[in-house]
Amino acid sequence: MRYFFYFLLIYSSCYSQTLKILDAATQKPIPFATVLLKQEDKIVYGTYCSDNGEVIIAANKEYSFASFSCVGYKDKTIQKSLLAEIIYLEPEVYSLDEVVLTGKKLKDTLIGAFENRRETYTEIDTKHQYAYFFENTFKGRAVIKSFVFKVATVRYKTALRIHILKKIDCKWGYKIKGDTTQYFYDSFIPDNDLLNENIIVYINPQKKGTVEVDLSTYNFEIPAEGIFVGIECLAFYDDEGKELNTTESRTEIAFHETVTDNYGKKISLVNSFWVNHNKWVKKDFELVFKTLPGKKSLIAPSFGLKVLNYKEQ
Repeated sequence: MRYFFYFLLIYSSCYSQTLKILDAATQKPIPFATVLLKQEDKIVYGTYCSDNGEVIIAANKEYSFASFSCVGYKDKTIQKSLLAEIIYLEPEVYSLDEVVLTGKKLKDTLIGAFENRRETYTEIDTKHQYAYFFENTFKGRAVIKSFVFKVATVRYKTALRIHILKKIDCKWGYKIKGDTTQYFYDSFIPDNDLLNENIIVYINPQKKGTVEVDLSTYNFEIPAEGIFVGIECLAFYDDEGKELNTTESRTEIAFHETVTDNYGKKISLVNSFWVNHNKWVKKDFELVFKTLPGKKSLIAPSFGLKVLNYKEQ
């Protein structure tokens, strides 16, 4: 009996749970849904399911609830004791106003920072998001044709999710170590997805140069206030297609030096908030170092949008 008891202890300590996340309407796997484990109101762990909808939750994870979400689906939170092997997410029911393109079609236009020549290349990491703000300076209607960016090195096959995000204005709090004063400054950051589509793209090893993602099928019209568009790094794969658990991404995308505040960044699923990178850097230098940041401290991803512009007649 003693040995049997020891066996139970060893078995329970090694036990892990495999879940499958499916579309409730089609019964198909949802690739790279986000999974957050929560203890009370605090997120203690965050990850993605695989490209075939599976996620493994290790036995040593202590949590009370699990939350599941993905672009284009309603969020679902389930108590740990009620978790089943299959999790169904309901598609988000939404309707986009039909875009009827009338008037004179002008020349296609490339906007953003894609053609910036003062570039550097930065490695991207899983669970990180990188977004660039695009102003709408068009007269007439502007519809996105494609999203473009550049890569220099791709060591492993890389999975990315494309986001089109709302811009919101905000007040950002700031505290300096040893100072009890709470400082605030005006900022703007990405917010919710405006296009509820789970757009996944893969970059293959040895790829260099321009990556262009066709978005023309969505007929997405850029709002007057502009938009953030960006990428979310999801996973890396070896030559056999096995997902890698590595921090050495070796996938590099183009950034550039800038003085603008167009760069939004999110670096975790657990501490899931956006920050306007360059506004934060400027305020950090102002309050801590009492000076302006150097040129190389302010950067932004070299993202671009190809846009179809229609001028009303």
